[in-house]
This record gives sequence, C-alpha cells and structure tokens, in this order.
Amino acid sequence: TNVTLNEVDIEITSGKGALRGFSDDDAFKFDEVSVTIDVTTVRSGPVVIKEIVFQGPAVAYEFGDNDVSNLDQLNKNVQSKVGGGDKSAKKSGDSPNIVIENLYLRGGSVSVVGPLLNEKLGVSMPTIHLKDIGKDGKGATPEEIADQVMQAILKGAQDAVTNAKIDVSKLTGVAMEQVGKAAEDAKKVLE
Repeated sequence: TNVTLNEVDIEITSGKGALRGFSDDDAFKFDEVSVTIDVTTVRSGPVVIKEIVFQGPAVAYEFGDNDVSNLDQLNKNVQSKVGGGDKSAKKSGDSPNIVIENLYLRGGSVSVVGPLLNEKLGVSMPTIHLKDIGKDGKGATPEEIADQVMQAILKGAQDAVTNAKIDVSKLTGVAMEQVGKAAEDAKKVLE
C-alpha cells in the first residue's frame, strides 16, 4: 500500500517521534501519529512501544455495487499477509517483534461513500484504544499489529455508521436491485 508522508520528527534519545500528514490513497488520513518507545528495549527485543497516538484519523468508508467496502477489502489484504506463513519461524533481517502498551485513534471521522450518494456523509468516529498488543507472548509481528489495528478501525467505522443510523443497503447495489424490482413490478401493473 502506498503511503505519503510530509514530515518526520524523531528524538532518538527520548524514544519519542511524530509522523505528520500521510495518507493511503485517501482510505486513511492522519493529522499526526506520535510514538513513545522504551529505548532500553530496542536492542534486546521485543521492542516496547509505550504509546502510539493517531490524531485526527479520517477514514473513507466506501461501498461498491457488490456490497463490499474498501475497508473490507483492505482488511482482507491484511488477513492474507497475517495468515501467510509460519509466524513462529523468524528469518534473519525480519522486523523485530513489538509490544504496544497503548494505541489510540482520537478525534476521528468517517466519510461514507456509496454509488447512490451525491456527496459524502460525514460522521464522528469514537476514540479507539487498544492495550497490550503482543504483551501475552514474545511480542507481535508488524503484520499481526496491522491486523489488530485494521480490525479496530473497521469496527470503529461500522459503529460510527450504525450510531449515525445510516442504512448501508441504501448506498450499495442492494438498493439498485430493489429499484430494478420496483420498476419490473410497475411494468407488470401497467401491462
């Protein structure tokens, strides 16, 4: 997945850093991602990240004619990476395993897009807080972390849409099928 990044601010000695202004083909945008790492764990592994904060995540939740959303497809892609291979067999040069004590997505919004909408519907996304990722073993791989974060974002977006009482079936091909059926029924009545 392509990612665009505008600015990086890293303090090596304190283990703090921030990434600003990046997106993934507009499916996700973040104002800033700040990270606090326990620098004493960088060489010993697993690397302990005390906190990651995604500030102002903007999620585009887009539905296609086939009732599959872009987030469902991204989640499917992440699942295929996590499921592909033996997780216990670590090769040299692989990324280190990681423990994330706290991961937050704060101040987020979801834009709902569908083929039958003339404009995006915007709703607030609840704060997402994940704790102790990878803490129950020897840490988690980046793929396992991506899977957990993607699951949380998908659920957060779905909850935001549900709480806003948006009927997703009206945004997708299901609605088109219903319109087609109504047109057929009307034609029969006219005949």
